[in-house]
Amino acid sequence: MMTRGKVAAVFRTVVWSVGVSAALGLQASAETAGLGGTELPEDFFGKSESMEAPVGHNPEPGFPIFPRVGNLQAPVSIEYFYSSDCESCADASRALFTLLSQGEDVNVTFHGVGTSEEAYVDAIGEVVLFSIDPKLFELFHFGSMMAFDQGKTLNSVTFMGEIAAQAGQVDVLQARMEHYEEWTASLTLNSEILSALEAENLPVFVINDVKYEGFASLEDLVGAIRIANGEELMQQGVVPGAGQGR
Repeated sequence: MMTRGKVAAVFRTVVWSVGVSAALGLQASAETAGLGGTELPEDFFGKSESMEAPVGHNPEPGFPIFPRVGNLQAPVSIEYFYSSDCESCADASRALFTLLSQGEDVNVTFHGVGTSEEAYVDAIGEVVLFSIDPKLFELFHFGSMMAFDQGKTLNSVTFMGEIAAQAGQVDVLQARMEHYEEWTASLTLNSEILSALEAENLPVFVINDVKYEGFASLEDLVGAIRIANGEELMQQGVVPGAGQGR
């Protein structure tokens, strides 16, 4: 069984291998990447900042961009590994959508791995959309995963274009997709980390350095978050439930 310390070490080692600071680890945020992070407001998608330069080429092509959703300062950090053609992953994304839309205080990093050619294209599109505007990533990821979960046929490339068109970002999307290798260094990292974690089944969650493999239900996810929240309180010297009536 992989211990918590080993899980944390895997993240540090793999990220170091591409020259990213170990102090950042997989906490390299959208803000760090120059993207402008987003905290989910009441309307869920809300507003978010686009990259300042609407260009096709990435000025830092080797820097991994990991899509992030939620509160970057939340006490619970979730690393989510998935593929868009994975039925259990669709369930997991639906559970995450529910938690986030209900205001759960978590920081979620998305690691698309793409277990098929179509899923890999989706993973590329997610990172590129996030590089343009985090809101576009959220619309694409949750929209396409929910369509898959409901058994609907969705042309992801068309869907991607429709989302970009609504935001007036079609030209930027096209330019960046033409140079997608410069924006998607994180995809190689995702596969390397998943392999190093010795994971066999998707989805995989790493919640505050504890690996959970194969579960996707809302109840399972909530339970793992509650455990992580309890441990965070204990580290702060607070006993969970203390002072509460029975």
